[in-house]
Amino acid sequence: MEELGLETYPQYNIGKKVHHLGGPGGKVRTYRTSIPALSPLVLMDLTQLLWKIDRLCATVCIQDPWRTPNAVELDSMTLHSYITQHAWTADLKEEMGLCSRSVFGVEPSQMSFLFFLMYAAAAGGVLPLLESTPGAAQEFKIKGGTQQLSQSLAERVGWQNVRLGSAVAAIWQDAEWAKVATATDTFLCRSVIVTCPPHLAGQCASPTSADSPN
Repeated sequence: MEELGLETYPQYNIGKKVHHLGGPGGKVRTYRTSIPALSPLVLMDLTQLLWKIDRLCATVCIQDPWRTPNAVELDSMTLHSYITQHAWTADLKEEMGLCSRSVFGVEPSQMSFLFFLMYAAAAGGVLPLLESTPGAAQEFKIKGGTQQLSQSLAERVGWQNVRLGSAVAAIWQDAEWAKVATATDTFLCRSVIVTCPPHLAGQCASPTSADSPN
């Protein structure tokens, strides 16, 4: 942020908060704590679910998630399937869906559970990932709007080098180079940074190097 000359400010989270689940007919509750006003049963359910997930987070290799024990198994399930198996109450399942949409912009069924664990582990756990309290992942906002990140980066590389309307179709990578293919062009680079949501990133094929265009 400092390098781009952007300022941040803390999320406003003091006072009464409003919590609404269940669609138009759902109950509207208010609360002042860091987590919503849930029933004792749902709070018990939340406690046991967070305990299980945080234990798994502790096993994740953040730098290389595929080195995580049982990585293939964890990646073969979605956040939704894990919640379905391990949460007891419908309210908590709906609550976790709300968290997924708020933080990741996707439904729990669209996200690999391994990806979720890696993301949560990088934040220090599930609650630090979701909360806006001091030291948590959602603590700050960017003054003037988050779009300034993209605008500032575009100015650095030059707007003439920004390709719009050029969806990435495939990415190839070996020990030295990466190739990024669109419908009309192929770009050679040292590394690739993928910033779109997981369900969109998954639409970019990752063929083997043998399939790479010359």
